[in-house]
Amino acid sequence: SVVAYAADSATISFEDLKYVAGDVDCNEVIEAADMVVLKKVLMETIEAERENTADTNGDGDINILDLVRLKKYFIDSSVKLGK
Repeated sequence: SVVAYAADSATISFEDLKYVAGDVDCNEVIEAADMVVLKKVLMETIEAERENTADTNGDGDINILDLVRLKKYFIDSSVKLGK
């Protein structure tokens, strides 16, 4: 689930709240298919639905580190996605 704080409410639309880092295909589930989509985004064969979902480490850039973080998420449940 996504938690929005009062300070964030002015900058995050309600629609964006249901999309979280790691849900690259924006189907509201983080799954292996998201890694495939992120690989395609990195290879520039497709564009990300929402950039904030592809930026899995929350650093503001979409790069190979985001794919590594997403893979680690599936291996180790203690890995957090996003900021």
